[in-house]
Amino acid sequence: SIADDDYRSYYVSFLQNNMELSKAFQHRLLDGMRVAYSGVTGAFANIVAKRVFPDGTAVGYGDFAAAYEAVVSGECDCALLPIENSFNGDVNKVLDLAFFGNLYITGIYEAEIVQNLLGNSGATLSSIKTVISHPQALGQCAAYIEKYGFKTEEAVNTAVAAKKVAESSDPTTAAIGSVEAAEEFGLQVIRG
Repeated sequence: SIADDDYRSYYVSFLQNNMELSKAFQHRLLDGMRVAYSGVTGAFANIVAKRVFPDGTAVGYGDFAAAYEAVVSGECDCALLPIENSFNGDVNKVLDLAFFGNLYITGIYEAEIVQNLLGNSGATLSSIKTVISHPQALGQCAAYIEKYGFKTEEAVNTAVAAKKVAESSDPTTAAIGSVEAAEEFGLQVIRG
């Protein structure tokens, strides 16, 4: 600590300027960074990629392996992939990529994921017969699905499920996914 009051204000100003300069440099480094994820706009991986790398460009791929390979090939700078789900355990396909591939895990980020039941306009909880989502989301919501007797259908990710439901206009089919996916594809949140 600086004892002299005259010097303390200069020192604090010096530290604040250094932090601002550092943040500006980090922004410059990350601006243009391409972040691979599995899914489309509205997928949880897309949402988390934007939170973790707000200055980067999130680039969606069809599945975990394609996102991983985008980094291996140099198309993207890093991949944001889920490795564990607190309700449904490890994401084995990603762990296999991490174990057998040549990329390294350089960061682990926790993200709260809130699943929602998404339907077309006019759909209600009682009209829903089938839910579509990624197998992890279906596993997370297994008790809820069983309680209401829904049939299930798997999709490559939650946002693709939402898109499929939106394109069907079917009030008996719903997706499990994010509020952002509902907004992206014009669905309503039936149950959050």
